[in-house]
Amino acid sequence: MSGKLNTNVELLIARYQSQNHQSGLHLWDPRLKLALLVVVVAANVVIANFWLSALLLCAAITLLIISRVPSKLFLLFLLAPTLAIVVVIIGFSIGFGATPIASLGPVTFYREGIFQGLSAALRVGSDVAWMALIFLTSHFAGLLRALSWYRVPEILIESLAMMYRYAFLLFEEFKRMSAAIRIRGGYATTSKRIKSTAMVLAQILLRAYDRAAAISLAMQARGAYAVLESGAMLSATQKTSIHHSPILKLDHLKFSYAGTENYQINDVSLEINQGEIVFLCGPNGSGKSTLLKLIAGLLEPASGRITVDGKPINKTTRNLAFESIGMLFQDPNDQLFCTHVEEDIAFGPGNMGISENEVQQRVEEAMALTDIEYLRKRPIHHLSYGEMKRVALAGLVAMDSPILLLDEPASFLDPGAVKDMIKVIKHLNQEHHQTFIIVTHTMDLVAELATKMIILQDGKIVEKGEPRLLLTDLKLLNKTHLDAPLLTQAFYSADNSQTLADDVPLTADEARKIIKKLANINKP
Repeated sequence: MSGKLNTNVELLIARYQSQNHQSGLHLWDPRLKLALLVVVVAANVVIANFWLSALLLCAAITLLIISRVPSKLFLLFLLAPTLAIVVVIIGFSIGFGATPIASLGPVTFYREGIFQGLSAALRVGSDVAWMALIFLTSHFAGLLRALSWYRVPEILIESLAMMYRYAFLLFEEFKRMSAAIRIRGGYATTSKRIKSTAMVLAQILLRAYDRAAAISLAMQARGAYAVLESGAMLSATQKTSIHHSPILKLDHLKFSYAGTENYQINDVSLEINQGEIVFLCGPNGSGKSTLLKLIAGLLEPASGRITVDGKPINKTTRNLAFESIGMLFQDPNDQLFCTHVEEDIAFGPGNMGISENEVQQRVEEAMALTDIEYLRKRPIHHLSYGEMKRVALAGLVAMDSPILLLDEPASFLDPGAVKDMIKVIKHLNQEHHQTFIIVTHTMDLVAELATKMIILQDGKIVEKGEPRLLLTDLKLLNKTHLDAPLLTQAFYSADNSQTLADDVPLTADEARKIIKKLANINKP
């Protein structure tokens, strides 16, 4: 029940803040509202007067009415400190005073204590009322800008934004794990409930640590740690020209994670030309995602060399790799770390040393291309998984990197969203000559887009070449734990030796042509 209530509260707040309100505090500058909040809290702390707190609470309710804030939302905010207020009143009532007014067994209530408790409760209620009023009449991004105007240290503002973003995510993970425990009997008794809750909290802490590590990589991939210099890896003219020499080259690359004996990437060499759409395929644990992170400069190889347009990615340059290489992470929750959609899309371009006007122009173009303009002001934690994937892709588009690395871009997307993503990839490849390296288990996606296919197994390249030849080699696919595209499986002859690769369709368009051809042949 509480999970449902919390979800409903989030939806109510999101819907309310997404509307264009033109009354009361909605029209005030966030800087003025923050200053007013500081004055109210300071007055309650310094003066600590019962009637002053009552007056401030009445003022908050008056502004609530003028601003047309729904009373339901306001009361929901006031519910949060209710338990604390009750405890404060009881604590003061039985612990302070000289004039007893009532007894309950060994407990005695004092007149002075009750008055002090009510006064303290009124101060808390007044402060919470003003906080609710300011929050409900302001966009969180506007409040962060106001804090920046007041010269609050940037690290504190960024920490506050990160807490706002990921507190909701951790809460959602808590609810999912609790539901999973409930359906397996973990809450059947009080002792089991206590034990299960402790297990969930422990997992939340562990996942928070893992999430922090993933977020750090995502921030690096989008330029958070870069110190811009004149020697960018690819200049603006180079980004738009078509290269005949390899734009990306890997030479005898090796890598292993700390604490492991085997190489996750073992002697990988590869050349990729501009404009290619290369797919990395292979079973789980074959090193595909690790290879992407090495290319993006997020991991450092044990040996070997990575060059982008002839320039090496190493300890000195890897924080600048984001200018040439953009990466879409498999889980968008690792990649979207800002509070709102528009702010997150602007994060990467904002680290590239371009003007604010150009950043905004890129954001607008990226949102239009990925068809997410209607999500512009939406908080990240109010997006569906598919919407988060599209926003993460828009952030990549806005950076305009010549090489784009996509890790499982179609996972958990509905068919319509996959078609939209394919359309975006084709547009960027054909109109902007951007190069793609894509990790996937979806062979139909390979058939639709790939110009080159690479199969990894145990950290090594076992085969690479023209997609049609590899996707119709059933023995190779079976050996590397892959499947042919569904239509290829359906059309493939039972006698493989008598069927040529050119006679087998990989996509729906090819299948229609073959069916049409067969229908014409069979006509009398």
